[in-house]
Amino acid sequence: MTNEDQITGFIKYRGKRRIYSADYEADKSDDLVRLFPENFTAAVPAIKKLPDLSYEETALYLLKKVVDEEVEKVGQSRPFYS
Repeated sequence: MTNEDQITGFIKYRGKRRIYSADYEADKSDDLVRLFPENFTAAVPAIKKLPDLSYEETALYLLKKVVDEEVEKVGQSRPFYS
């Protein structure tokens, strides 16, 4: 892989209560995008670039998905008061 095949960048996503940000790396040679969110402990597994989106848009989609999953987990762990 040459340096021209690799893209790195930074994205932000505004959730309901806070702004989430992440670094991402993309590998053009096999169309993989890997996300390194600052608010979570580990890198997210790489996914194939989505066909109609750029590498940056794919990373943003992935960040939104990770945030939504984390928010859903927190919501499920809260007790329900009636």
